[in-house]
Amino acid sequence: PVLDNLANELRAIDNADGSVVFLKILAVRESVARLLIRYRRENPSVTFRLVRERNASTFDLCFSAVPHEVNITNGKLALREEIMLAVPDTSELAVAESVDLCDVRSERFIAMKREGAEDGGVGRFFELCGYKPEIAYYSDSPYITRDLVAAGVGVSLWPASAWRDVPTDGIRLIRINNPVCCRSICITWPSSGIRNRNVQKFLDYAEAYFRNLSLNPAA
Repeated sequence: PVLDNLANELRAIDNADGSVVFLKILAVRESVARLLIRYRRENPSVTFRLVRERNASTFDLCFSAVPHEVNITNGKLALREEIMLAVPDTSELAVAESVDLCDVRSERFIAMKREGAEDGGVGRFFELCGYKPEIAYYSDSPYITRDLVAAGVGVSLWPASAWRDVPTDGIRLIRINNPVCCRSICITWPSSGIRNRNVQKFLDYAEAYFRNLSLNPAA
């Protein structure tokens, strides 16, 4: 996974003296990792300090996933993305153009690990259908999720934009037509506001980066 190698990637880029930006990353880790690498190449004087603990109180910006209808305070919507259903390409479901989540209650699911704060409220989609899915495995990696689905261990909900660069060998992504399945990725900051111009510059860059993901979800 990209995030696991992020420290090495960032060290490989010139690390001149400069501002430190503290980032709290609770979601879209792969996308944020690519964003940071790209930003550091263009702004080598900026250093990032990363934290993944949900209760961490010291940060400049926080990346998190929330249900799409939630109002965001002290922050901005970065991306609204569709959640799809990933199934093995050998499954009978693989020939479907779309699926009703209520009709796959007999399937076993690979679930996004809540401890990793990646869930973004997707569990409520099952609540709308009136059932709790049988969980075959918890995963905090899209690559592990892909491998498990391809191996026939289960099916999974799949964030279409955040995981767009994950190869889909052995699986097929199917639209969910009911209920409407999407989540919002937001960037928030402390109630005290944006700390300095370096944080604001990175925020502007991040907004543009996620806007491009939104405009080109399959690029």
